[in-house]
Amino acid sequence: MTHDPPQGRQADSRSGDWCAEAEEATDPVMREAIGWFTVLSDGQAHADAQAAARRWLAASPAHQAAYRDVEAMWTGTVRLSGEKRARDAARRMNRRRFGQLALLAAVGAGAGLTWMNFRAGRIATAPGEQRLVALEDGSRIQMSGATELSVKISAAARKIDLHRGEAYFTVARGRTPFTVTAAAGTVEALGTQFDIAITGERTQVLVTEHTVRVGYADRSVTLRQGEKLVYRDRDLGAPQDADPQIDLAWREGKLVFMARPLGEVLEVLNRWSAERLTLVDGSLAAHPVTLIINIADVADVLPRLHDALPIRTRHVPLFGTLIYRA
Repeated sequence: MTHDPPQGRQADSRSGDWCAEAEEATDPVMREAIGWFTVLSDGQAHADAQAAARRWLAASPAHQAAYRDVEAMWTGTVRLSGEKRARDAARRMNRRRFGQLALLAAVGAGAGLTWMNFRAGRIATAPGEQRLVALEDGSRIQMSGATELSVKISAAARKIDLHRGEAYFTVARGRTPFTVTAAAGTVEALGTQFDIAITGERTQVLVTEHTVRVGYADRSVTLRQGEKLVYRDRDLGAPQDADPQIDLAWREGKLVFMARPLGEVLEVLNRWSAERLTLVDGSLAAHPVTLIINIADVADVLPRLHDALPIRTRHVPLFGTLIYRA
């Protein structure tokens, strides 16, 4: 496991894409502080990671101030609007503002993980459930909440269809091709580790070991260790630097969002929440949100969103919670 903090990413190649704007607006020191916090917060970090964190903190008063902010927000003692975060960041660091919303919530412990052996067929997890699937070839799939996939393994090929949700794949070495199909794209891997997340029209592939080949819309890209890309709307994005400690925090029982649109944040939260959250007012969908939360008590996120955003909510029995602009 690397002990480097998340690094800045390249902007999305699509003109006008929200990702480029959000990444530019994100305070890089705050990104690093959140990365270190996700490593250290469970109290199980190795000694070398703790030493690296101490060096990072000692390198600058700005690092220490950002880390204190993350700790305070994690414990719920403060919640800052995007405007206040911008003013504070400008005074301390003279950098671009953090975003239109900075909200960090913290509760509980990580979600449970159940094991099962699996040969072929269809398998799904309920919202809030994680499952580790051991395939007959020795590969493993860690399934996020509200995720569904199909498995077909033969002497000629190993094929997975990810129908919805998110899954992390650890592929056993061998000569048989291992292919995952997700939202009209394909990911080809052999002896590697990678994650695929389908969120609305957006599909993200992130590689943590070796390489994969991503094919989409008559194009293909080789994605290497430490890189990710997003494809959607017939566009295969360019590889970017990945932040596994942030993007894959769900594997450690946390959810970490960095300047993600509220609409996408709610979709991910719905993988873990027993009560569905539905955004009724589309004008809020693109509102950037930065959020840290433990998965186990994800239900507690709604009051915090309500406090931090101009929203009102209405609970509908047997349907969930509707979210409107206030």
